[in-house]
Amino acid sequence: MEFIKAGGVWYTVPILVMGIVSAVLIGISIINIIKEQRVSGFISDLILFLGFLSLAWGIFGQISGMFQAAGAIVSAGEISPILVWLGLKVSLIPVIMGFVVLFVSAIGWFALRSFRRPVS
Repeated sequence: MEFIKAGGVWYTVPILVMGIVSAVLIGISIINIIKEQRVSGFISDLILFLGFLSLAWGIFGQISGMFQAAGAIVSAGEISPILVWLGLKVSLIPVIMGFVVLFVSAIGWFALRSFRRPVS
């Protein structure tokens, strides 16, 4: 929970929600495959879309966090390099979370794409 707070709730929670939705869609698709039903192309594409959207949201979170940090550094004047690097470390949390969601979503999409239902 501290990881989510440190990365900025406005950025990490939506990424977490997109990751959970993507994982649930992958799970539902696997259950459908086991039941010998084909997977909808929309669902498999939605899984990949959520992965890329989470990465984009994470990058947006990092950029906006770095922008705010730059303003604080300018206002404060002299800042220790350790504080700057700690801020950079924290700003990477949403990006790392976005990459993890993209990684899982891309693997799920790739595995499910062979079971897609043809477009009629």
